[in-house]
Amino acid sequence: MEPSATNKGKLLYALKGTYGKADSKVWGRVLWVPFEDISPIKALGKRFIIELNKAHVYHGACMPTAEGELYFYINREVQTKLGLIDGDLVNIDLYEDQSEFGAPLFDAFREVLDQDEFGWSHFSKLTPGAQRNLIHFVQNVKSQEIQVRRAFVVVDHLNAQQGKIDYKLLNAEMKAANARFKTRL
Repeated sequence: MEPSATNKGKLLYALKGTYGKADSKVWGRVLWVPFEDISPIKALGKRFIIELNKAHVYHGACMPTAEGELYFYINREVQTKLGLIDGDLVNIDLYEDQSEFGAPLFDAFREVLDQDEFGWSHFSKLTPGAQRNLIHFVQNVKSQEIQVRRAFVVVDHLNAQQGKIDYKLLNAEMKAANARFKTRL
């Protein structure tokens, strides 16, 4: 379940950010926070439900640079949806994120975790960032059938690795699970 107007927490802060290039090899484009908004936003925390131009809502974090600036990452899909070009001003509303993991946990993944006591134990002991990575890995496909398959692979992986994540091995296990599924068709 993506965040929406119905499941956002209370509005914490509103600002206008500037869309532009990140000074990073990892991030392509970001929304830069104006200097006067940096201190108030830092005081609110790091993770929010973010609404852009009243047209797109997502879970995200306000990231710092080494120079003390702040930005919000924005992916190409959102850039295209909002028709953004470098230098555009974007209305940014920051809402309280009341989700358990800083990201929505779909019912399919929750059900798989609930059915495996050890898997849930391993998952709950991961860092919040690792939890969000796995949630994203499971849920970033549209097909609920594939989400369920990914959820089982993730829980089996956590159990086999004693709660550690080996992403290379996890991807290989996912490919193997997909191949097994295709041979059944």
